[in-house]
Amino acid sequence: MGGQILIVQFGGAVFRTVPLDFMTWMAIVVSTSFVLWIGELVRLSAFNTEIVMKRRGIKNLIIDFGGVLIDLDRQRCLENFRKLGLPDVEVMLDLYHQQDFFQKYEKGLITSAEFREVIRGKIGKPVTDAQIDDAWNSFLVSIPTFKLDLLLELRKKYVVYLLSNTNEIHWQWSCLHAFRYKTFRAEDFFEHIYLSYEMKMAKPDADIFQKVLDETGILPNETLFIDDSEANCRTAEALGISTYTPKAHEDWRHAVVL
Repeated sequence: MGGQILIVQFGGAVFRTVPLDFMTWMAIVVSTSFVLWIGELVRLSAFNTEIVMKRRGIKNLIIDFGGVLIDLDRQRCLENFRKLGLPDVEVMLDLYHQQDFFQKYEKGLITSAEFREVIRGKIGKPVTDAQIDDAWNSFLVSIPTFKLDLLLELRKKYVVYLLSNTNEIHWQWSCLHAFRYKTFRAEDFFEHIYLSYEMKMAKPDADIFQKVLDETGILPNETLFIDDSEANCRTAEALGISTYTPKAHEDWRHAVVL
């Protein structure tokens, strides 16, 4: 900074500079210092996160799918179902907790064929399987590639599990489109994949968390659960699992240690 002041104040003839008054220099010093302090705070935040994770003794990560890994577009899905003529879809298609037959489908209590037939009955006119699947899958957008890279890095330090409220149509689409990255497939990103429709249970019920704990043998106090639903996180916390609740489209890398 000292050299810059000398050049600006006294190097006009050589460097074609114009001397600045005292208040301008003070503004420059304060703003520069502010930027440097922000950088230090970010660095310390990342450092403190690592310390906290180590103190917690976190060895396992349980990660949600929709909203945490894959971006969602509920509005697009609603619009596409409206175009098909499905009534009251806003009520049935809640972002965090599906209602009515959507919820039954996510719990695997009805098959994909039965799910489509229910939709046809509510629409009241012929629609094809492809039309229904396209509208339903328009809920899903994509998994940012940095999150796929993050999962691969996390697997080097932690035992990583997926626990998702999802259904057969969405999961099949995701395996074909969202997880296709380089030479990897969905199962390459996780130690094990737990899906609500296969387990016949769903978050936020405690049973689904307990089943994961029982089957894997992992300890709650060594586990971090990352989910964008506060209700799901509260259930996990009640079982002794640490949690983090990211916001929509959040880059949550800071919540884990790389």
